[in-house]
Order: sequence, then C-alpha cells, then structure tokens
Amino acid sequence: MKTTLLTLISAVLLCTANAQIDPMKVVATVNGDEIRASEYYRRMEFLPSNLASGQQGLNNLPAGFLTIKQLITEKLIFQMAKAKGVMPTQPEIDAEFKTVTTDNPKVLTDWLADGRSEEDLKYSIKYDLTQFKIRTAGITITDLEVEKHYKDNPTEFTSPRTYRLRVIVVADPTEQKAVDSELAAGKAFAEVAKAHSLDVTKVNGGEFGVSPEEALAPAYKPAIIATPQGKTTDWLGVNSPNGTDTKLKFLVEEIKPSTLQPLTPTLKRQLRKRLMLDKGGVKNNVLKDLTAATVAAKIEINQPLFNRLYKDLQSQFAKAQQGD
Repeated sequence: MKTTLLTLISAVLLCTANAQIDPMKVVATVNGDEIRASEYYRRMEFLPSNLASGQQGLNNLPAGFLTIKQLITEKLIFQMAKAKGVMPTQPEIDAEFKTVTTDNPKVLTDWLADGRSEEDLKYSIKYDLTQFKIRTAGITITDLEVEKHYKDNPTEFTSPRTYRLRVIVVADPTEQKAVDSELAAGKAFAEVAKAHSLDVTKVNGGEFGVSPEEALAPAYKPAIIATPQGKTTDWLGVNSPNGTDTKLKFLVEEIKPSTLQPLTPTLKRQLRKRLMLDKGGVKNNVLKDLTAATVAAKIEINQPLFNRLYKDLQSQFAKAQQGD
C-alpha cells in the first residue's frame, strides 16, 4: 500500500513538473549530445525499480539521478558504436523491429497498452541492437559453424521427456485398500483422489502437474518411469516426519517423449546471435571500454546535485581503472 501511494504521489508530481518545464529544455549534455527534458521525464515515467540493483553506491539515490545516469550511459553506448564503426543503420534497425514483432506479435500491443509508443519500442530495439553490435564487433559466425554446433550438441536443443501426473496420498492400510478397490472397479483416479487423498491436490483431483524426467524426485523416479501411460504406480513410501505409515500412488496420466527442436531459420538466427555473443565476450571487453568512455566523457548536468553525484561516479570509475 505504501509503495502504491508513493508511486501515485510521484506520478502526480511528475505531471506537475511536466506542465512547468519546457520539454525542449536541455537537462544534460554528453560530449555535446543533448538530453532534453521531454526525453528525461518520459524515461523517468518508466524507470525500472531495480535499475540500481547490484550497483554499489547507487542504492537509495533519487530516481531523477538514476534516469539521468541511464540516459548518459545510452548516449555513451551510441557514441562508442559510432567510434567503432558498428552503429546500426536504419535498414538494420527496421529489420530488427520486424524480427522482434514477428517473433512476438503481442510485443507492440503490450507496449502500447502500457502507455508507451511505437517509437519508444523502436528506440529500445535500436539500443539493444547497438549493444549487440558492440559486443560482437569483429565476430563472424558462418552457417557451417551454426549447423556444426547444432549437430554436436543435440541435448541443448532437445526438450526432455515429461510426465503429467496425479497423486493420491493416504495414511493407513484401510484407505489403501479402499483406493485400490475403487480404482479396480473403474472409478476415475481424480474422483478417488477427491474422496480419499490427504494431499492438498485432492481438490483438483490429485493434479500433480507436468514434470521433466530429470526433475522427478529420486525416490519415485524409477517407479514413474517404469509405469506405462494411463497406469498407476504401486504404493510408494513417504518419509513422514511424524512417523505415520503414509503412502502415495501416482497416475501417469500422460507421457510426452523427448523431441529434438528442428533447426528452423528462427532457431538458426537465435543460435548465431548466441555464438557471436559467446565469442564477443572473449574478444571485446565492453565493460572496460564503457568505463573508460565514462571517465573520459565531458558530462554536464544542469541539476547541481545530480551533476556532483555524476562527477563522483566518474571519480570512482577512474580509481577503479587505476586498480586494473
């Protein structure tokens, strides 16, 4: 409740601020590139709550400063890409936008439903693509390399064998006999579970869910694997902390065999990107380059407190550089 109230208050203050500030006003510059008020307040509206998570010294800082810091980082990333000659072209950005919206037809609808625009989504895609190109600068993965990795690592692309299970849990031999008798008479396992099971799943007819073979509990895995689809296991012991003679029985409702995912154009594209990132992570030290760019950058923030905070951040990065 408190978080919701604070969010509402922040939204009201943000709206008030937007009404009073010229959207074209320059709030900061990054090596001469301007950040304007419209971009700043728009970005703050959708600032992720975990933006500073795991970043030493950034917790409990104003949302306004974290927004400025993120926008500065983005400007530096774009400047790095231009300097390295890997800045995405407009056709590349358009192609990536088409790919993203084709792979996930709901992404634009969801984006708009959140109050963001198509241009916001295109910017996000541009930024992600720019980071990818920096990380993979100088890296090429051929079709043959993609196909070889796929062929040499079949388990990576194989969905595991799965079991859809139901369960009945009882605590005395009399109940076991009643369950066995009703099942032998042809009564549905789900109905028997509702009538006799002690487990919380009884309200759903003993539904235990779908489990990959490797995720089955070791104590029950052999019995489940040995049971044909549509059949039940024998009664299995339960390690009950109160010492009761608790037993359970599974119905193996459905078995889906493991399947190898075909090397479709989509999978080939995704695999190529992953292999490029793997190689790029060895060749290109993007974090080191970004730290150096941050230290060297001429940053001017109009808000005095934020300007001091960012200068302090640059000093911390400079010290870290000297320790490398």
